[in-house]
Amino acid sequence: MNRITALAVGMVIGGALLVGSGFMIVRGDITMLNSKNSHYVKKTYECKEDVTNLSVTESSGSVVVRKGDVDRISVTYSDRESDEDSMYAFHESQEELNIERKKEEGWHLFQIDFTDHKMTITVPQDFKGDLKINNSSGTVKLEDVDGKEIQIGNTSGSIKLDNVSSEGSLSVKNTSGSIKFTDVEAGTDMKAENTSGSIKLDALKAGGNISLETTSGSIKGEIVGKESDYRIRAKVSSGSCNLKDSDEGSKELNAHVSSGSIKITFTE
Repeated sequence: MNRITALAVGMVIGGALLVGSGFMIVRGDITMLNSKNSHYVKKTYECKEDVTNLSVTESSGSVVVRKGDVDRISVTYSDRESDEDSMYAFHESQEELNIERKKEEGWHLFQIDFTDHKMTITVPQDFKGDLKINNSSGTVKLEDVDGKEIQIGNTSGSIKLDNVSSEGSLSVKNTSGSIKFTDVEAGTDMKAENTSGSIKLDALKAGGNISLETTSGSIKGEIVGKESDYRIRAKVSSGSCNLKDSDEGSKELNAHVSSGSIKITFTE
């Protein structure tokens, strides 16, 4: 072993010991390594008016949207203790609640923050408006939600939709992480696009066309209806596929995978 290799190995071992020691010091609670001024509390925002639509832009945290026994949209989130130093901006109009993560400025740019920020949004039982969520890092989850048009975007983290329906189109796009649909129905077209991660379907239903695409990962699951309902275009560059192209149906099913597999079945 030459000197350069020995030095590199020594640095790796030293770094591992340093990380392990730090983890033991904080007793497994990594948030204890946060910067001194990074103190967070749980806060709640409640809409002052009845709003129709919801738009959320988050940069580092999980977002959960679910129905609940509330008269107006209610938001529970983790934030800095001082309202003047809040990380979020809430803009409310007659038609829409817009929640946006502020861009960090000044000394906040150099803060160390290991806190798992989670935002839980509870919508009324009769909510049926447009729903748009853009996230950069963290899980996005929708549970028991009905909407008009639904658009979900994420960069790093999973996207999960459970018992979700849209009157119009439903669109989901992810860069790194899985996409999972359970009992999801789109009134018109449905589109799911992923770069690195799988797309899983459990009783997916669409009134219009279905488009499923991932660069690296599999597309697997079940679509409600008959295979003959769809004009099928399925392509896998490297991997297996159980679908055959067809011009039979009135709706389109496009499924594309660059590296992975396609295995889709139908309920009828």
